[in-house]
Amino acid sequence: MSDQQPLRAPVAAAAAVNLPRRFEQLVEERPRAPLVVYGEWRLSYRDVNAAANRLAHRLIALGVTRNVAVGLCLDRGPDLLVAILAVLKAGGAYVPLDPHWPADRLRRMQAAASPAVFVTRTAFLPLVTADEQDAGVPVVDLDRDQAAIAAGSSANPEVPIEAGQWCYVLFTSGSTGSPKGVPITHGNLAGLFPPLTAALGFGPDDVWTWFHSASFGFSVWELLGALLHGGCLVIVPEHIRQDPAALGELIADEGVTVFSQTPSAYRRLLHDERFHASVAGSRLRYLALSGEAIRRDDIAGWLARGHRAQLINTYAITETAGQLTLRIYGADDATEEGARNLGRPLPGRE
Repeated sequence: MSDQQPLRAPVAAAAAVNLPRRFEQLVEERPRAPLVVYGEWRLSYRDVNAAANRLAHRLIALGVTRNVAVGLCLDRGPDLLVAILAVLKAGGAYVPLDPHWPADRLRRMQAAASPAVFVTRTAFLPLVTADEQDAGVPVVDLDRDQAAIAAGSSANPEVPIEAGQWCYVLFTSGSTGSPKGVPITHGNLAGLFPPLTAALGFGPDDVWTWFHSASFGFSVWELLGALLHGGCLVIVPEHIRQDPAALGELIADEGVTVFSQTPSAYRRLLHDERFHASVAGSRLRYLALSGEAIRRDDIAGWLARGHRAQLINTYAITETAGQLTLRIYGADDATEEGARNLGRPLPGRE
């Protein structure tokens, strides 16, 4: 640990986004509304809240409190969403450890973040107990501890949330050296969605895809887009992520309105006519790009098909807790200059 730089959060905004309280408010307003769609799974706001509360009480009993890091080594799915909410409800900061990432990278992430508790499943236990330093860290195994967690209280924990309190820890890409852990506070998130919601009209009727790893910052846009607006989250199964035709069908069948992609992933879809045929008659409102540079042909390829859904670009970096600019592409933007233009800074994010 001595060779690791201490984690430092960016300066917090003046007011906090109290994510647990906002979510619990939506549970009261929309208890039966669908929150999660994952294959045959259909979970309501009330279902997810009850499961998150039970796990949160377990974490609190293990000492999770303000700024305590909790490592989440779980597949992208309902379990991971419940675990993220549980950590936030307990007052801690979640550290997503994608079990499909290289083991060496996971070890370096764990060494930097020093999670005080891990939440995982039996199959991934070796990934969080491989080092001696992790041997004494409590582990919540969702397989082994299922009965004990289910017996816990489903009441909302009464845990205060403050602006300077850590919300999550993500790691930079490491393009200029070793990946660095960045703790993001609840205050850092305060300015993320208000300007985007004002510009794009997000609301409870929106259906968002969860396509990206929780260890990648784009996932915050996807998750909070649904959770803060009372929307629905469609978790894209791994086998569909690689199949443009099946992905288009999922977007159409589930009524997706906000679909997010990195430009390189988007290019696999751009030349598949089966994808375009599916989304042409769907409810899709926005195809959001972020994470990489966009090209002129990316813009031209979408606009040429006359889709009702708008192509947008949201420049974001880990250290700023997400989106900084917004660009909505129009008919005159399929140029080299248009591709280089990231749009205007979002109000309050300059």
